[in-house]
Amino acid sequence: MAEVANIGFVFFLALIFLIAPIQSENSTFPEQIHIAATEDPTSVIVTWITFASTPDSTVLWRLHGSAIKLQPVSGYSTNYTDGAVKRFVHRVKLSDLKPSTKYDYQCGSSANWSSLYTMRTLGSGPDYSPVFLVYGDLGYDNAQSLSRIRAEVNAGGIDAILHVGDLAYDMFEDDGRKGDNFMNMIQNVSTQIPYMTLPGNHEYSQNFSDYRNRFSMPGANQGIFY
Repeated sequence: MAEVANIGFVFFLALIFLIAPIQSENSTFPEQIHIAATEDPTSVIVTWITFASTPDSTVLWRLHGSAIKLQPVSGYSTNYTDGAVKRFVHRVKLSDLKPSTKYDYQCGSSANWSSLYTMRTLGSGPDYSPVFLVYGDLGYDNAQSLSRIRAEVNAGGIDAILHVGDLAYDMFEDDGRKGDNFMNMIQNVSTQIPYMTLPGNHEYSQNFSDYRNRFSMPGANQGIFY
C-alpha cells in the first residue's frame, strides 16, 4: 500500500508541474508574445518579454508558406521592475504589410528564439468591415471563456480582439507574476491576430504602470486610450 501511495504522490507532483505556469525569471527566452495594430493599417507591433537582457530585439518574418528565408527586422527593448522582478519588454514594428494577409514570424534574439507563429493582418479599403471579438473581465484564475475565444480565433473569422479592461485580476499581483501567467495563457490567440486592450479599474496600480509597460497600443497616450 505504501508503494501505491508513493506512486500516487509522484503522479500528483508531475501533474502540478505539467499544468502550473513556470516562471522563467533570468531567462532570455521570449514569452508573452502578442501583436498589436497601429494607426497605419500596413504595420503591426510585435511585443514580448524576457527576464534577462538580450543582445538584440529582432523579428524574423516572411509571407505565410513562402520558401524564402525569414527576413530580420530590428526593434528595441525597455525594462521595468515590479517588486523583486525585472522584465525586459521588446518591441519590433513590421511595416509595408499587405492587408488581410498571413505572415510567418518568430521573435527573439541571437540568445534565444521563439517558435514560429502565423499572424493575419487587418484588411483595408472602403468595403472592409472588420469583425472584432470584444470582451472584458476575462481574468487568469477563472478564465471560463478562454476555450471559446480560442475556438473563434482558430476558426479564422475574427480580425482582432478588443479586451476592454480588467484583464487578469490583477496583473500586478505577486510582483507582476499574475500578469506573466495571464499573458502566456492568451499567447496562442494574441500571436495570431491583433490583441488590442484598454485598461480597467483592475489595472490601476502605480498609475497603470504594469499595463503601460506590457502593451503597445496606438496613439500618444501610452495605451490608456486611443
